[in-house]
Amino acid sequence: MLSVDSLEKLGKCHFLLQELAVKASFYIDFTVFCTYRNEKDQNFAYFNELSKLEFPRSAHNKEPVMAFDAYPNPLNWKRISRFLKLGRIMKEEFTTICKEENLKNVELIWGGDFHSFKDYVHFELKINGD
Repeated sequence: MLSVDSLEKLGKCHFLLQELAVKASFYIDFTVFCTYRNEKDQNFAYFNELSKLEFPRSAHNKEPVMAFDAYPNPLNWKRISRFLKLGRIMKEEFTTICKEENLKNVELIWGGDFHSFKDYVHFELKINGD
């Protein structure tokens, strides 16, 4: 189950991301540590090479927030296999949600699938046509 802090952070996110996180939490323990980023925080992430986008181009800068960052518990940055498992579960649960709700114009972008910059903690909702 998600912590109160994770749920509060998710409250700023698009409802599909909220639903995804809650469903995935039944299969793996994780913490949501970042949702909305203001200009200062986004540009800090950008200039410190933690993000590829300056403010306001990130999905973290929109309202509702279209991305969240999460890590598997307990946190160990060197255990990439745990991040891969979290990514797999998130993608599987998103596929299930889309089938159950007959959603065809949305996709989940996972930073672990990025080619040039592996961002294993990043989960982003893309609504096609926006």
